Amino acid sequence: MHHTLRFYSRNREQALRLYIFLAKWTRLPLLGRLVRLVGNAWGRNLEGAYALIASEAEEVIDAAAGLALGPCTCRQVFANCDHPRQAEIMLGTSGNVFIADRPDDYRQITKDEAKEVIRESHRRGLVHCIIKCRDDFYAI
Repeated sequence: MHHTLRFYSRNREQALRLYIFLAKWTRLPLLGRLVRLVGNAWGRNLEGAYALIASEAEEVIDAAAGLALGPCTCRQVFANCDHPRQAEIMLGTSGNVFIADRPDDYRQITKDEAKEVIRESHRRGLVHCIIKCRDDFYAI
């Protein structure tokens, strides 16, 4: 697991606010180009997210060593929708920094429980994304 993931787990709400704040700066004439350049380099080299169809998300769940369920950071920070907040599935819970750093927010779940979260999200029309930090996929 990459060391930036531990920093992110402790500061995810602030990181999300920063990402949205900087995204607004991309609209500025001169500064926006620089913000986009730095943001794109960050995304290429450190972080990434990929959309999944429900069956692919279930395959990832089947392959996971462990699973945990916690709050969707976007819903928690911005409260822009009324979908269930407990919808973020953490992968490979052995040594998972989110469970270690936020025991009140995350709980270990079974593969069947995780698949039900995916199915409910699919019924609600939500998009499933798998998120990585460097080479480690850590969340759906």
